[in-house]
Amino acid sequence: MAQDLVDADQLITCPVLALWGQDFEQNGRFFDVLEVWKGMAHDVRGFGIPQCGHLCMEEQPDIVNNALLAFLAGGSES
Repeated sequence: MAQDLVDADQLITCPVLALWGQDFEQNGRFFDVLEVWKGMAHDVRGFGIPQCGHLCMEEQPDIVNNALLAFLAGGSES
């Protein structure tokens, strides 16, 4: 926790893609994941993946792969 506080006021400068499972209770049901990341980086894109729990890349690999490819190509993540 201490190391997080050292640079908490410095936002991440590279683009960030945030993906999370909509069915994972620790994420989107209790807080707005995208808004949390927007407080940590300048350029944040992302979305909750439907019918998905904690392991997005295993549960919805096609959605994750498409989002990553679009993000890395500089386009929309969906």
